[in-house]
Amino acid sequence: MEYMLNELSLGYVQTKMQVYGLIENFVYAAVYAEQKLGLDCLRIDVSLGKNLYDLFLFSNYSIGTWLNDPKVNQDIKDKFLIITSSSPLITDNDLEKRFEEENCYYGKCLGKGIKAALICNTLCVNFLTKDCWNTNKLSVVHEYIDDDDIVSCEKEVCCFGNKYHVDSHIAWIQSLQLEDLKDGKELWEKRIDFFPNLIFCDSIKQNLSRLGKSIDITNIIKKLRVLDKVSMQWESGCFSYEAINNTTNIVIHPESQMTLDNYAAARCFLLPNGKRIVFSLHIICGNLRIYFYPDNQTCNIYVGYIGPHLRTWLY
Repeated sequence: MEYMLNELSLGYVQTKMQVYGLIENFVYAAVYAEQKLGLDCLRIDVSLGKNLYDLFLFSNYSIGTWLNDPKVNQDIKDKFLIITSSSPLITDNDLEKRFEEENCYYGKCLGKGIKAALICNTLCVNFLTKDCWNTNKLSVVHEYIDDDDIVSCEKEVCCFGNKYHVDSHIAWIQSLQLEDLKDGKELWEKRIDFFPNLIFCDSIKQNLSRLGKSIDITNIIKKLRVLDKVSMQWESGCFSYEAINNTTNIVIHPESQMTLDNYAAARCFLLPNGKRIVFSLHIICGNLRIYFYPDNQTCNIYVGYIGPHLRTWLY
């Protein structure tokens, strides 16, 4: 999902140390936004230059200088370059006309990034150079033409500059995703946007494609979002489905040994690395089942099956 850089927040700070903290905070916020909201494509106005090299945040100290500063952690530099590698702001041809004809003001300043966020119904990211940018929503004036008249109205643009701002937008982003979803086939195509912390096996594609937009899709998404959060928080140790059952609103069931002895083959799915694994843990979702495999070595969760009830030794 795309989000926009608010160029109005790119102001000067007082010391080089503040630049270090400013950019590091920006990187951490963007990485967190990708994990929590699926924001994986930052759009930057082309007038700012590729990767913001020529932008100065402190006297005689540009982003380019920062990228070559040996005191800066290389991992932060690498992540910054990955985050800021795309432009321009508007890539949808249908929205170009609106972007050219409409304006968006924060105070008395015309903002391209906040205007793009408003038009595309997404978020913008702020550099926390001033206290006014330390917020999850910006009050702006939206100006557009309606029947040859200029209309001016107040709007709010969702934004973030730290992880707390990101957390405040989770419900909104999830509702947007669900509203835009057409059917199970599109859910498969957008699985990374919806569930950035889960790994889906190819075996799921066909079953998902058969599902229309129904209560089944909604229930599946709700269950998978909880599992996605579990995966994001799982950093070490062995996976404990009992602990998940006690701390979340999903219930995970292991298959009985009798079922695995007789019908393990029906629960054997191919991982992306080519290895076949028996998936025992599953979540009941109405008439459907979600089978997944937690890899204790990598702390990754693989989803191998979403579909009708599989045969057990009982029935």
